[in-house]
Amino acid sequence: MLEAELIIEFERIHGEMKYQVLLMFLTSGLVLLFNQLVYFKNRKSKVNQSFSIFGIFIFIWLFCFSIAYVSVNSDNKLFWFKMGYLGIIFIPISFYSFIFHLMNRNNDWLVVKINYLIGLSFIFLHLTNAPLVIGLYKFPWGYYPNTSTPIHIVFFIFFLLLFISSNTLTIPAFWTISRISFLCSEPSHSKTSWMRV
Repeated sequence: MLEAELIIEFERIHGEMKYQVLLMFLTSGLVLLFNQLVYFKNRKSKVNQSFSIFGIFIFIWLFCFSIAYVSVNSDNKLFWFKMGYLGIIFIPISFYSFIFHLMNRNNDWLVVKINYLIGLSFIFLHLTNAPLVIGLYKFPWGYYPNTSTPIHIVFFIFFLLLFISSNTLTIPAFWTISRISFLCSEPSHSKTSWMRV
C-alpha cells in the first residue's frame, strides 16, 4: 500500500520538484554506494570506517527526506522528516569522528565519545518529549519540517560548533601541505630543461 501511495503522490508533485525528489533518491543511493566502495577498499582502516559511518547518516537524512516529500498525508510526511533527523543529528558527530581519524588525533578520543553521548541524548529527546521537529510548514512546492523549538536551537549550535571544530582540526595539515607543495613547486634547472626544445 505504501508503494502505491508513493507513486500516486509522486505523480501529483509539481513540475520541477518531481526532479528534485528523484535527485535526492539518486543521491542517497550514490552516497550509500560510495560509502560501501570506501569501506570495502580497506575495512580495517579507521579512516575508511569513520567515513562510511558519516555517509550512512547522510544517506538516512536524504532518503528519509525524499520519502517525506512524496508521502501522501501530513502524518506520514512528519514521520519521515522526524526519521530524517535521526541521520541529521549524527552527521556533525560522525564528520568530527572522520576528521579525528584522518588527522590521527588519538589524544581527542574522549571528545569523540562525549559527542556521541550528546548525539544519543538528542535522539532520546527527539523521540520522546522534546522533538526537534514539531510540525510542518506548507510552501507552494510542498512541506518542510517545523523546527522552531528551543531544543533545536541548542542542537543547531552544537551542529555548528562541531563542524567548525572539525574544520579547524584540518587547518594545520592543510597549512603544512600547502607549504610543502609551494617549496616543491620551485622550478629547478634540471626539471625544466626538457621544456626548452
